[in-house]
Amino acid sequence: MAAAPIGEYKNLSGKWIKPILKRLKGKTKSIVFANAMSGRFEEVADLGADAYSLDSSARLSEIMEKYGPGFCLQGNLPASVLSEDSAEAAAKKTFDIISDMQSSGKHIFNLGHGIRPDAKLENVEAMCETVKNFKA
Repeated sequence: MAAAPIGEYKNLSGKWIKPILKRLKGKTKSIVFANAMSGRFEEVADLGADAYSLDSSARLSEIMEKYGPGFCLQGNLPASVLSEDSAEAAAKKTFDIISDMQSSGKHIFNLGHGIRPDAKLENVEAMCETVKNFKA
């Protein structure tokens, strides 16, 4: 999405994605990922996906607050946290994202954009354990 000029996503990609999602509706669940969503969610909000995966530039709770609880959002721990931070920092940042989204009831925790080859195993474990054992 970042490659599409602001306001042009629907003309460049959305016109193809929306009919595909319409055909999938009721047959399977769908998740749309578009990079660089921060401040541009309105360009994909009406595609009809079951969930929208957001990169780490977006604040999930702000999008949920602006667009309402009808959306399921996926994301969005920065992948760099698993490579560059400590295990404790990875656990805290994971906890913060889940805590921020817990009232929405419609959140799938994930990385903002893939796991890097240099991710530290102890950070990945800390992230997974935090998600698994989350309690508000």
